[in-house]
Amino acid sequence: MLKRAEVWTMQPPAKREEIRERIARWQLLTPAQRQQARINQDKFRQLPPAQREELHAAFERFQQLPPQQREQLIRQWESLPPDQRMQWLKHSGVNVPPAPHDRP
Repeated sequence: MLKRAEVWTMQPPAKREEIRERIARWQLLTPAQRQQARINQDKFRQLPPAQREELHAAFERFQQLPPQQREQLIRQWESLPPDQRMQWLKHSGVNVPPAPHDRP
């Protein structure tokens, strides 16, 4: 515990604020959402390093978009049925395993 406190105090203020925000977002999740996040994280960790890097790069590109464009893409994605989402992923070059059958 003492080591974590030392690491915390060595972080720049911006990094500490980012961590606080992530904790706050986590606390807003329901238990089911937290469980799904853990499952997704485990799946991500099991991907080959090149695939993880590819997904990180795609996420970074998404984050660089203006907020309105990100929101528009999210709405478009959410409106797609699961089969069309998978089709888009296959043609996007992002190699993502299929979603579990119990989730859209």
